[in-house]
Amino acid sequence: MVRSRASFASTAAAAAFWLLAAAFGQASAHEIWTAGTVAENGTLEAHIGYGHNFPEPEPIEESERALFELPSAFGPDGKVEMEPDESGFKGSSPDPVPSGAYLLVMRVKPSMWSTGPNGWVRGGKTGEVPVTRCGNFVDSAKAVVLAGSSGRSGPITEPQGEPLEIVPLSNPASIKAGDALGVEVLLEGRPLPEAKLSLRSAKPDSEASSQTAGPDGRAEITVPRPGSWIVRVRYKTAYRNPEVCDENDYGASLFFTVP
Repeated sequence: MVRSRASFASTAAAAAFWLLAAAFGQASAHEIWTAGTVAENGTLEAHIGYGHNFPEPEPIEESERALFELPSAFGPDGKVEMEPDESGFKGSSPDPVPSGAYLLVMRVKPSMWSTGPNGWVRGGKTGEVPVTRCGNFVDSAKAVVLAGSSGRSGPITEPQGEPLEIVPLSNPASIKAGDALGVEVLLEGRPLPEAKLSLRSAKPDSEASSQTAGPDGRAEITVPRPGSWIVRVRYKTAYRNPEVCDENDYGASLFFTVP
């Protein structure tokens, strides 16, 4: 679960929440992502990333483990079966995979988190404890993994039906340092105008750059140097029942490597 900041119609309410979220975020905010590799024996490996220090994952709290699903994998020949390890947060294909580019898709079950007198707790406004603000967090993550050559690929440029998702317009495995990667941001399957995107390197202490998508939800993101990168986007909407929760807080990411 990524505990993010919410935006509100009232400037005063927004300022108050940002103060609360900042204090909470310094201690508890987490990012989520998925990434993968091809092992020496040719099998495809995938893992769930969660923590403060991308790209280094941290242990997932016991109370939140049920929210995460092992990433699904899709290659040139269709879906690839992935077998989880003992932790349940890493998986690998039972057999070596053919050359090509693979898409990993990880879903996180929606979860409500509220802040009040006892800090942030899981749940909405329906409990006995007064709630200051509530967010319904809906997150998913993608990654592109290259096995051998990138001549063939899975459904990398196709929408996967996530509530919020970043869809590459070309295969990220085929671009070079200095090239621009075209992406489209979709919310419930429709282009999201002026989506706020960030690009960050997997190198320690790297700074993120930001970009705003156009009216068609599309953006060209320049990747300045080789290495692993992640593109992120967040977007908030009003929750359908304000007596239960205030906002939906959607998050999506795309992880890829440029040789």
